[in-house]
Amino acid sequence: MNAQETQEGWPCLGENDPPLDLSREEAVYQRHCEHLRRDHLGEIALIYGDDLIGVFPTLGAAMDVAVPRFGWGRWICRPITERDEPIFIPHVDHNHPSFRRTS
Repeated sequence: MNAQETQEGWPCLGENDPPLDLSREEAVYQRHCEHLRRDHLGEIALIYGDDLIGVFPTLGAAMDVAVPRFGWGRWICRPITERDEPIFIPHVDHNHPSFRRTS
């Protein structure tokens, strides 16, 4: 099983590794986007694997649910915007020495 197929934990990418394939999570958003845009514009969708976990008013609120439930695994928080815009999803390796928790 390669790192991109791992659902249990966020893979640690090397310097020259390709970006993660998040097409599965993006497909979940696209399936629900009409409803999300109509009822939750400007909020944050929390997606884990093939499931839309919920919609939250802020990124912090979404992370407050995601981290205890899924750990620092493979889940995404997707802003709900009026139209699809290019988005940047950063990959943070929480095992990297430069990363430290603030709480």
